[in-house]
Amino acid sequence: MSKALLIGMTVGPQTHSRWGLRGSEDLGGGLSAIFRLENGFELGDGKLHVQNTLFSRQAYVGLSSNRYGSLTFGNQYAPLYDTLGDIFDPMTVGDYWQDSWMYNGIGNFLTVRNSVKYTFSYNGLGIDAIYGFGNHAGAMGLDSTYGVALTYAQGPASVDAGFQQTSVSSLNGSAVNGASSKRRIGRPRRPSRIIRLPAAFPASDAGSPPRRRVPPR
Repeated sequence: MSKALLIGMTVGPQTHSRWGLRGSEDLGGGLSAIFRLENGFELGDGKLHVQNTLFSRQAYVGLSSNRYGSLTFGNQYAPLYDTLGDIFDPMTVGDYWQDSWMYNGIGNFLTVRNSVKYTFSYNGLGIDAIYGFGNHAGAMGLDSTYGVALTYAQGPASVDAGFQQTSVSSLNGSAVNGASSKRRIGRPRRPSRIIRLPAAFPASDAGSPPRRRVPPR
């Protein structure tokens, strides 16, 4: 039986390459209009990471204020990604798929579609909150997501806590509700001397379908 050798190029194990656009327009008084559009693609052949989706990562517009924070609308990263990934993990989302505790907690819900997100920080204290609409007529809570994360940083030390819950519709009319919370404490500004005390609690429950069903289309 003859053997064949294949030499090729494939996507890395963590995340796809990405490209995007972002911009802002000064409206005066410390207020700006902002937007961000991002997508992943395969470097070898140029295919989109998610077929038939032009911006599968972040795609949002909103307002940003120097005094009151930012309010954005669209497809956006969940607060748990902003706190646990960008602050504590140099590999960001790449490490999430390797750690079972993080994957079980939020899994495919790193981004929240049809969402409203508010971000604010003052004197080391930050809050990051999001709500994603399920877009089901007659069943507003179905496929909805909400989450919040709190951050406090002074000098080299930072403490973060986050929570996220998603109501997921599934096959055969059943529903699955999942909730998770994550906490970490560390020294993110000194990567060579990081002290981490991670903890996680993922939970989900599946039962009978909700009383308010999605009407047939």
